Amino acid sequence: MNFIPTVLEKARVALFRVKPLAPYLVAILLAGAVSSRNWFVIPFATGTLLAAWFFFRRGGRITAALFLGVGVFWTVYFRGVFRWARTLGSDSFAEAQTFDLHEALFFLSSLWQVIQPGSVKSFVLDIASAIVLALVIRWALQKIVNVKHLRPSSVVMLMLVPFLWAVAVSVKSFENNSDVFNKVSHNFSHQISVSDAGKKNLKVLVYVGESTSAMNLQLYGYPRETTPRLMNLSETTEGMLVFENVFSTHTHTSLSLLEALSLGFGNDEGNRPIFDQRRVSIVDALNAGGVRTHLVSNQGQTGTWNLAGTILFKNAAHKVWGSDSRWLSNLEYKMEKPFDHELFARELPKALREPGPAVVFLHSYAGHGPYVQNIPPEFRRKVDSYFESMGPQGVLGEALASDGRLKRVESYDSAMRYVDYSVSEVINMASGSAEPVVVVYFADHGDSVFSGRAHDSSRFIHEMARVPYIVFFNDAARASLNEKYAALNAISDSRRPLTLRTVAPTILSLFGIAPEGQEKGFGNRDKGPIVFRKTNGGGSYVSLSPNAEIDSSFSEVTDQATQVFRTTQSNVDPLICYHRSNTIAKALRGALVSNCLEFDLVVEKDGRLDVYHPPASSANVTLQDIVSIANSRGVRGIWIDGKNLDVPENCKVLSDFISGQTHRPENVLVEFPSQTDFYDDATLKGCSESLQRQGIRTSYYVPTKTVIACANAIRDKAVESKECRELNNKLAKAANSDVFTDFSFDVRGLTAMRTLSAGKLLRWNTWGVQAGNLAALEGQQFGMVIVRTKADPNGR
Repeated sequence: MNFIPTVLEKARVALFRVKPLAPYLVAILLAGAVSSRNWFVIPFATGTLLAAWFFFRRGGRITAALFLGVGVFWTVYFRGVFRWARTLGSDSFAEAQTFDLHEALFFLSSLWQVIQPGSVKSFVLDIASAIVLALVIRWALQKIVNVKHLRPSSVVMLMLVPFLWAVAVSVKSFENNSDVFNKVSHNFSHQISVSDAGKKNLKVLVYVGESTSAMNLQLYGYPRETTPRLMNLSETTEGMLVFENVFSTHTHTSLSLLEALSLGFGNDEGNRPIFDQRRVSIVDALNAGGVRTHLVSNQGQTGTWNLAGTILFKNAAHKVWGSDSRWLSNLEYKMEKPFDHELFARELPKALREPGPAVVFLHSYAGHGPYVQNIPPEFRRKVDSYFESMGPQGVLGEALASDGRLKRVESYDSAMRYVDYSVSEVINMASGSAEPVVVVYFADHGDSVFSGRAHDSSRFIHEMARVPYIVFFNDAARASLNEKYAALNAISDSRRPLTLRTVAPTILSLFGIAPEGQEKGFGNRDKGPIVFRKTNGGGSYVSLSPNAEIDSSFSEVTDQATQVFRTTQSNVDPLICYHRSNTIAKALRGALVSNCLEFDLVVEKDGRLDVYHPPASSANVTLQDIVSIANSRGVRGIWIDGKNLDVPENCKVLSDFISGQTHRPENVLVEFPSQTDFYDDATLKGCSESLQRQGIRTSYYVPTKTVIACANAIRDKAVESKECRELNNKLAKAANSDVFTDFSFDVRGLTAMRTLSAGKLLRWNTWGVQAGNLAALEGQQFGMVIVRTKADPNGR
């Protein structure tokens, strides 16, 4: 029973012996217990409270007020200061070498735009925690260590511990950021020899977009009018080339642009992270070729997000920034900026009037989140009412359904509508020039707004790297660069996958510049690895080719959608179908990466053709919605899994819908349930025949349990098992009914279908196949194959 008092007494004696350290040791421990994320804030605030109390008790009210004011200021503004300090690097100083008094005053005023106070809630919680902590420390010192009066030096130490720790973290962050900057600067410091520019009067305008995914652009099959101006230009204006299947090399701005706007030095190209490659900036290559370079940027001047601005454009002849943010680093987004079209309309005519060849880089900001805050007010309204009847579940799927996420999609699409306006204004400016002008437009990376992942490379999904790529030749440029225009037109028509590594060689080729050691041409490099990352868990990459040769220290982390894309690209037949495309988001992604969509259809009692998989309920996504997506993207096939088409009235509703379509995919498969009996119902049989007369293939859904049981029996050498006899009879009956053109079945039953005689009577379609594993299906003609898409975040 005396054990506990004895331990407490020994603890008291031990604490007494180390009492000079007790205040801040207790503070650190308790602060961590109160809130680990606030441990830089609360101990410091606690120290200021104790100091204020100490001086107040001794009549030093001014000193007490001073300490209290410092504590309040620290609590309110520390997070902003700390966040800003951690983003600084040597590039911040590199961009401020001519810093003068005027700029110093501007810098100080601009800090208030980025060092914002925390929320009232955070302030109240932090102050309350500091008060509690101060009281606990006073009690502990008096009752346990027997210290009656705190010394000012002890209080100051208590304040200095978190302060010095914060400084140490900021210094370490500064060193890390500087190391990255210095390493990349060194890797981009090489000099190359080039031929002189062949076109002395050519101007090339390079419009670099921000966070723009092809998945959300009408120009690339999105079913909303997000790019009406570019659509009109592509349909009515000669000289506009739209490239499909183009990928950024990363999902972050610096990492993407450092590669897109540079050339490999020697043999250093592509197959490792850009930070480890030796490169030559396109600006340096153009300068060497006698081409003047301009940069008009609405992005930041420094920071790890903006290495391109500091390194790639270091030697540009003329640079204009939308806002002076040299000392704000990654927090430059807090600065007030002009809208993209305003900045470009102001600066671009000046560059176009200058004599001689030139390249003008226009680095835009629209597309950056928060989306609507970076576009003019007149573009912030919804694009249309497309989503209103569906609701979040129908658009985003079960797991991600929320009004907030759907609102974010609406905001992103509004931003895309503004991007369309801004890009088309530049193209119109080029079109009106009597001199040869070429516009090259691409985005630094995409954005996965439907998954809510933005462009987080650690959670990569296909559309984060799928970007628009447009090249426009005005009349004079087509006349003087006819062969180059024809060559690019052929590449565009081929629709073969490209990465943004093609940008720099293409621009140089327009001027006839051939860097020493570089192949003269358009840099048609395709299917290279992308999104190289180095993490604590090792290196990783995403592959656009199933046989990429990469250093073994890097592991492949290609997402499922991109695996489907590369499988589709390497196979003409069978059609590769995106499984259960029952939401708008999943259908859009499926249409972007595959040539066939598979989805579930339920004919409602009122005749509505709704897309969902029971037992889930309808989310008001209709058959027309999915067919429209397939048509917009030019998808070749759709696989309709009819959940209740065994009812004659339901089959007729579907047949009438299909007959009323003026445009549909060339390959349509309608799958009837296993229980469908066409012998006993002439009306149902007639409906199937009506579908076939319209060119629709009709499929018998082979019962999954039966076909798998037979396959297992065959592997056990029991071909004459009950399950196999039963299955063979069902297959023969379906084939002899003359109302089915196809069988569809789970791939786990493939052995049974290959073995049974009746299994070979009709064409096959299957599901459950791993992307890239089509080799396992050799030996039989498949019409459609559903690949696994279970990892898709927008499933339902």
